[in-house]
Formats: sequence, structure tokens, C-alpha cells
Amino acid sequence: MRRCLLLVLQILVLHAFAGTPDNPSQQQANQLLEQSVTLAEQFSPGDHVYFLYTLTSAAVDIAPKSKREQWCTQMFRLASQMEPSWNRVAQQKNALICLSKMNATLAMKRFDEVDLPQPDEDGEFPEDLRASAAFTIFQNYWNVAGISGLPTIEDRANHIGDTGEYPYKAMGQIIAAMGKDSSTAATRKALFEKAIGYYNNPKPRPFRNRNAQFLKLLQATRPPIVDKGVFRDALRIFYQQIFSETTKDVDYAEEVNDIVFLDRRRAFLFHAFDMINTVDPLWARELQHQYKELTKATGKIEVISASAIHQDVTPEQAQYLHYKLSQETLPEKIQEKIDAHDIAGANLLATRLTDDHAHILGVAKLLPSLAQTNPTTAERLYAAERTRLQALTDEIERVQALVALAQGAYHVGKQDEFSDLSKSAFSDALRLFTNDSRQRPQLHIQVRQGYTELKDIVVFGVAHDLAWILPNITDLQDVQLKADLLVAAAQGVVQQKP
Repeated sequence: MRRCLLLVLQILVLHAFAGTPDNPSQQQANQLLEQSVTLAEQFSPGDHVYFLYTLTSAAVDIAPKSKREQWCTQMFRLASQMEPSWNRVAQQKNALICLSKMNATLAMKRFDEVDLPQPDEDGEFPEDLRASAAFTIFQNYWNVAGISGLPTIEDRANHIGDTGEYPYKAMGQIIAAMGKDSSTAATRKALFEKAIGYYNNPKPRPFRNRNAQFLKLLQATRPPIVDKGVFRDALRIFYQQIFSETTKDVDYAEEVNDIVFLDRRRAFLFHAFDMINTVDPLWARELQHQYKELTKATGKIEVISASAIHQDVTPEQAQYLHYKLSQETLPEKIQEKIDAHDIAGANLLATRLTDDHAHILGVAKLLPSLAQTNPTTAERLYAAERTRLQALTDEIERVQALVALAQGAYHVGKQDEFSDLSKSAFSDALRLFTNDSRQRPQLHIQVRQGYTELKDIVVFGVAHDLAWILPNITDLQDVQLKADLLVAAAQGVVQQKP
């Protein structure tokens, strides 16, 4: 019976790739999504929710709007059937963010149905997830309703503030969207003062990100968006709040403008200093006298890395973890530079790579553009990173490096190595995933070792015509993984070049 079902799925997948004359890639991708949806019907409500999150995140450029709205609504319903927990709130939030992109009015209407904050698995409150969701949900609703929707937005913001942490960042965005016209000045001021009131409330708040979120409010609402005097008062309150802790966070590290901060409070002040200098130059000079690093807090503020360690570790362990986190941040920073067409900046960041794993990932980011401008150099760098791979002993890091090198091989024109490295990456990632599934079956598949790497190699491999990938997916024993990788294959299909 199982062999028959497997054969049916293989036929369906091959038929999906056969396509039709009318927009074949889109039709192929949609058929793959529908196959994954059919597989997911047998999942438990909790597993189904996580699948729907994968599905809705990937389907933006594939499935029709009506279908995506249906999936988002289903996701919210199933999430609300989960046991009360951080994950339940997170998935409710994810469902409504998804829904707001199709039906902003309905998402806003259902926002109050999201559970009150729950602690994470460590008993902590890193953030109020509703405040995080509000950034997208409020903006999408504003785009539809405009100023007439402001009472509803304010009502939801106050509810979140009364039952958790006020959505400072989200409301900063809304205040800024009202512009600088005098006709809305009083309203902008009132909203800003309301936010200050929640922030300055002496009632203890457990959410770790409240200072960071209030800083986002300040950055979005600089005068003349709000009154200069009220803004100055808010900066004073921010300063008092961040320094209300008498001890620094010794397990915090942030590198910004070539300065490394080990004290979160002083890093916050550095980010706020330009605003302080604008509205209160005398106070700014006093602060510069007290904190010498503020002389560099001018012009563009560029964060290279930031990390906070909330577990008990020795100073030596903390130092090593910050180093690793800093190195792991660099490849994505390199990609950001490339996306901004700042190739010189990307190359400069690459010179900071000293960890072998991060070095391979970072240099691989440079190869697509470099192969177009200087193919000889691109091939030389690729070869050097292939050699560097031998130094990696950590299994997860090695698989991640294999994925990056497989993509690099494609960009430098080494098709045989692209296929071979992709096969190795798929095989090794699947082995990691299978072992982790056996050892930690309680974890959802999306957080198991090897999962992300499997998705990455499927998307890239299908997009670049590796014919062996789909048969490998149909042969998988894990139905949940199979469903998710069919979604990844659909993403690869729509990325294929005609």
C-alpha cells in the first residue's frame, strides 16, 4: 500500500513539472503547493500550524490571494487550538500578519483575539509578540483605512499597552505616516504623549526589548513630526530608563561605527545621541564629556553586529560566543551591502572574516557578482573556500558550508561540482535531520538540525534545474519534511529562468 502511495505522489510531482502552455512555472508551483497541502491534512493541529506558516511564507508569489487568505485564516484557527504557550501566541501573530497582507480589515478585527503574553520555554518575556505584530498589521490597516482608521489603531495599541507592552515601534510608524502638516499636529502630539505615558509607567514590565522598541519610536518621530519640547522630554525619560539599571549587562556586545560596546546602556545612548544633539545641544555636550565615544556618534550609524547572552556562562565562554555570533553576522551584512550595490563595502566586510565557517559563507556571498565582473578571481576564491572546507569539524557548520559552496560552484560555472556538492549537502543535511528527529522528536521539524539547509538546497537546486531533487523528495519517509520540501520546490520553480 505504501509503495502505491509513493508511486502516486511521484507521478503527481512529475506531472507538476510537466506544466501547461499557460504560464507553466506558475501552474507547476501551484500544483506542488496543493500536493503539500494534501499531505498536511493528516498532521496534528500543532504540526499543521507550523506547516501553514511555511506554506504562507513561501506562497506570496505563487498562490492566488484568495487561497493565501484561506490558509492564513485556517492557521489562526488551528493556532488557537494549541495549548496556551509562547508558541501559540507566536503562531496566532504569524497568522494575522499573513492575513493583514490580503485582508487588513479582517486582521485588525481579529487582533484582539490573540492571547495575552505568555513566557517562553525559559520562563522569560523577550517581547510582547502582539506589539511586534502590530508593526505590520497597523501599517497595512492604515494603508487601507487612512486617518479614519486611527481610532481603531489607537484602541488596539492601548489594549496591548494595558495588558502587556505598548507597541512603540508600530505607533511611531503611524505617527510618522500622518506627516508634518499642522492639521494633524495635535493628534500626533497626543499619540506620542500616550506612548511616553506607557513607557514611563512605574509598573514593572518583564519585556526585555522595551527600551529598543521605544528607541524605534523616537527614531521615527523626530521633530517636526512631533513637538520639539515633548520630544526632548521623551529623550530625557529614555536616558533615565536605560540607566535605571545600576549594573551593565556583561553578556552584551555590539559593534557600531568601529566601537565595541559591552554595556547595553551606552550602546542605546550612542544610537540616541544624534537626536539629543539636535534638540538639546547643551545636554549633548555634557554627555560627550561624560561618554567619550559619543564624539563618533555623528553621521550614519552602522551596526556590524549585536548579541546578548541570557544564559549563565563564564566570561571566557561569553567572549567566545560573542566572537562566533559576530562572525556569523558578517555574511548577511555582506549580502546587505551587495543588495545595496555597495560592492566595496561588501569586500571590506569580507576582510573581517576570520572564522572558517563564516569565511566560506561570506565569500560565497561575493561570488555571484564577482563572477560577472572578474570570473578568474571568483574561481580562485571559490577554490580557496573549497580547501577551507576541510578545516570544518562541526557537522552543522560543514553542511551549511556545503550549501554555500554548491551555490558558489554554480555561479563560477562549475556545473559538475554544483551537482556533486548539492548532493552531498542534501545527503548530509538529511542525515542530521533524521538523527535529530530521533533524539528530539518533541521539536517541530522547522527547528531540527539540517532542516534549513535542506530547504535552501531544494530551492536553489530546483531553480537551477537539478533533476534529481524531486525524486529524492518523493522518497522521503518523513511526511512532514516531504510536505515542507515540496513547498520549497515550488519556490524553486518560480525562480527558474525561462
